[in-house]
Amino acid sequence: MTKSILGDVTRGFLRGPDSVTWNFSLAKDTKLVFLGEGGKLQFRADFFIVLNHPVFNLPNQQIVGFAPFPNPATGIIRSTPQNNQREIQLSMRVEF
Repeated sequence: MTKSILGDVTRGFLRGPDSVTWNFSLAKDTKLVFLGEGGKLQFRADFFIVLNHPVFNLPNQQIVGFAPFPNPATGIIRSTPQNNQREIQLSMRVEF
């Protein structure tokens, strides 16, 4: 990205990058006859951010630094959110 004067910035300059997250879940129901007619056990596995793509925060949106100079860090992304790693959650549920 090239540096420019504040009046030459393109539209959408301070928008963040697209967020690409894929979540996936599997569930297995098993009948439990000793709990009655509606008794069942459900095992569930949830996978969050399956492809492990990075998720970035919004860019720095402070345009003006100390007057009359523009802020040189405008539009720079310096961090990622704390919860952007792949997660797997296992759970079991009993219905009766």
